[in-house]
Amino acid sequence: SSSSSSARTFTAVMCLVCVFYPLYNMVIDAPMYLRRYHADQAHNKTYFPFWAGLEDAAVRRIETHALADWQQDMFWMTVYFSVAAWTGIWLMRAPRVPPRAQSRQAEEEGKEEEEEE
Repeated sequence: SSSSSSARTFTAVMCLVCVFYPLYNMVIDAPMYLRRYHADQAHNKTYFPFWAGLEDAAVRRIETHALADWQQDMFWMTVYFSVAAWTGIWLMRAPRVPPRAQSRQAEEEGKEEEEEE
């Protein structure tokens, strides 16, 4: 049936996402941030205490249009603010598959109707 086919497609896509998204995070994203952290540590960078950092994040803006400033983050930001946003909407429209008991009952009713004809 159509709902069964779309449910299989949905499940297949979500299985791929569940494999490749964590893989991307472990192989590309996390190492990038770890390199930045190590570079900061090598340059004796100091960090704000929690509340001061929260205030700084809320009020300070450093606007830049330089591609070099965004180069490393460009891929994940593009995917996050486009594909991920639409995927969240798509999740709300996930196909519904009836529980097996209801599915069997519907099949049996369909067979009974065919036999009556």
